[in-house]
Amino acid sequence: METQIEVAKDVTQELISMCNMPANQVKRAMDNNYLSMLVKANPNLNKQHFVEFITKAQLTGADPRLNQIYLIVHDSWNSQTQTKEPKGTTVFSYQFFIRLAQQTGQLEDFDVDISEDTYLDLMTGKRRPSLTARAWVKRKGQGKLNYKARLWEFAKTTKDGVLMGNWKASPYLMLEKCAVTNVMRWAFPEVLGNFYVADEMEKSTGSHTELKPVIETKIEPIAIETKQVTEESIEEFPVEKDIEDYRAELKKDLDQFDIDWVAKIGKDKEYMLAKVEYENDLDKMKSMFDFIKKTIYPVR
Repeated sequence: METQIEVAKDVTQELISMCNMPANQVKRAMDNNYLSMLVKANPNLNKQHFVEFITKAQLTGADPRLNQIYLIVHDSWNSQTQTKEPKGTTVFSYQFFIRLAQQTGQLEDFDVDISEDTYLDLMTGKRRPSLTARAWVKRKGQGKLNYKARLWEFAKTTKDGVLMGNWKASPYLMLEKCAVTNVMRWAFPEVLGNFYVADEMEKSTGSHTELKPVIETKIEPIAIETKQVTEESIEEFPVEKDIEDYRAELKKDLDQFDIDWVAKIGKDKEYMLAKVEYENDLDKMKSMFDFIKKTIYPVR
């Protein structure tokens, strides 16, 4: 009978085989020891989430042993089976995220400041105070891009609205990181467009668990063979968005673009933001996502 360690090793080799890619795209080999521990710690996680984690680590050169990249595993609601199931989200450290932007050679300057602001509470119609971080970034040859991050949009809280974890200990620092992360993603979409930082995802995913080997062992990198990745092989492991993924993307789009919604669809932007914020049905959120994207993209 196979032991848990042997099963983890078998799955590890299978995952590495799935993730082989052209040698000129690979910046580092995945650590066999670390990956085995990751599989062993999350036996019920779908392989597609491991594949995404390995691929992003290989392409960027991020090292999980140096806490540059994490696989955060959290519960996600499956509307088809009406059950909770584990979902893996690949995120980077804030420092490594900024390094990826710097490596383009196009990052000229950036900064962030934080102050008290107000926002419209769409449930009550009243304006309420909120900490707001304002970040800007300048890419060479382009003007400044600006982004505002409000505390209530990102902070992890209890049901009563009390700050939790890192947000309770360092709310200013956490909010500044979220603002910088988002403005960098706008400025460098070709590098950071689908990458996220652990701090900005904490509200929906929770904290990650750092893996530590029980026994100190010499780590041997896995040799990765050159193999052409085709569109068909990628589509075998699609990453399905959950409701929070749709919500986060739509809120960013709606906040970024000043669109005359009244003239276009008879609803103002604040109304659409409220619908996005409080919709909890996945199918309705998907329909809203498709509809809003069709009205935003022509304006771009």
